[in-house]
Amino acid sequence: MSNIIENKRGTDQILSIYWFTILTIIAGGIIIMVYLFYGPPIDIRDYETDLLIDHISNCLSQGGYLKQGVITPDETVFKENCNLNFNAEIVFEPKGEQYYSKISFLDVNGQAINNEQFPNIEIGNKNYLGSCELQINNPDTKFESSPECKEKRFYVVNKATNQGVIVNILVAINKIEKNIKD
Repeated sequence: MSNIIENKRGTDQILSIYWFTILTIIAGGIIIMVYLFYGPPIDIRDYETDLLIDHISNCLSQGGYLKQGVITPDETVFKENCNLNFNAEIVFEPKGEQYYSKISFLDVNGQAINNEQFPNIEIGNKNYLGSCELQINNPDTKFESSPECKEKRFYVVNKATNQGVIVNILVAINKIEKNIKD
């Protein structure tokens, strides 16, 4: 009988080690969740620029061909055609638009095309263009208080003329107040 009691004490000690481990895991999980919730915001502007570029490129092309009737120099019509909404949250409205996008077209030799068929399209806050040019020309020069900029080029075929065109998309997203805290 005493042999059974001794074995029971051993199992209680092993069981208390498991309880301590489980409590440590739960406490660690709570600490991590509180830090993630109340901690500094995560800067997602890099991913947001990728998503905006992908959305615009999907609007302009399908299956390697340029979509007809989408390209227009009128900013509001282009935004409607591509289902773009550049209105940021109400908090940021006094500071102006938080987005900028410039779509330009190049021929296969890299020469800029700017005519009625392929106009340059600029949407949003044009003040970000200077900062974007600085970032793109000097990738090591990145300031925390400047907008996040990305540029992407892709090749499409114009069905009307059966010629290739290079589409250049430049996107800038500011949203500093929401993504970066001092």
